[in-house]
Amino acid sequence: MRVTGITFGKITAVSGKPSKMKFLNKAMDGYVQNKTIMRKDVTSKYVNASTSGLMAKAANRGDSVIIYITGDDIQRIKMKVPQWDTIEGVLSNITEYINLNNLSLMDAADKIREK
Repeated sequence: MRVTGITFGKITAVSGKPSKMKFLNKAMDGYVQNKTIMRKDVTSKYVNASTSGLMAKAANRGDSVIIYITGDDIQRIKMKVPQWDTIEGVLSNITEYINLNNLSLMDAADKIREK
């Protein structure tokens, strides 16, 4: 029997004012450099999106939208596992959304690092 959908990583989407996102990115730089977290700015993907989702609304009001990938999900992306080999595939696996305008930087960083 084949089991799918099990993951020991997560993808967290974070939106917030560019100045706050800059500080969050700086706080996460060490993890990104150690390759324990991968990040991707997807703001341009949502700026002109024809959807009314949270990330599209954030991008349209001038906020940045960045995804942070942790754990085994990083390997899935690097190995180009089917459904993980495009940005759309990665975005379809988002497990958490954080609005940085409503949460402290430290709390957001802690949530991203949680497994």
